[in-house]
Amino acid sequence: MHKLGAMFAIKYLLPSFILLGSCALPEFMGGDETTAQDTMVHALPIVNFAVLSDNVAGGGVLSVDVVSTLPGLGYSTIINLQHAEEDGVAAEEEAVIAAGLEYIHLPMGGLDFTREQAVAVADAVNNAEGVVLIHCRSGARVTAVWALAEAIDKGLNAEGAADIARNHGCREIPESMVQRVVELLDAN
Repeated sequence: MHKLGAMFAIKYLLPSFILLGSCALPEFMGGDETTAQDTMVHALPIVNFAVLSDNVAGGGVLSVDVVSTLPGLGYSTIINLQHAEEDGVAAEEEAVIAAGLEYIHLPMGGLDFTREQAVAVADAVNNAEGVVLIHCRSGARVTAVWALAEAIDKGLNAEGAADIARNHGCREIPESMVQRVVELLDAN
């Protein structure tokens, strides 16, 4: 019977203790350091929500009710691509500031966004200490400007930028928006 108890301990208890110990190790080694889990992108209840990278999410309209939950989910920066005249923009800005988040307002249309706006998005993402949420009304502008920002930031060619715009955004966008991304990338 003693032999059976030792086999049980080795087979079942030892792996359990190792697993539990590995969970506590990051805290023991200095829990104040940022880990990959700290900047994990958490899903939000917004239209066309998509995870765009390890620390960037995008989508459509952001409800003021959702804003207060963002700091607890690791979000640090909100980039709003809507025009000031669009519904809820002023209230959102107030709520974001009240929640202690960085608020960047880069109003743009679906075909009039600029290379400078894409560079501003890339800079904001690269300098953020937490997760960045980029949003507009439906997620289409996000998809286009994200594709251009990624292409500029990572030195991608026009084909790479178009691939992001067509396949790795918040939603499908018109080919005219994809072409705008390519034109702006090729302009430099």
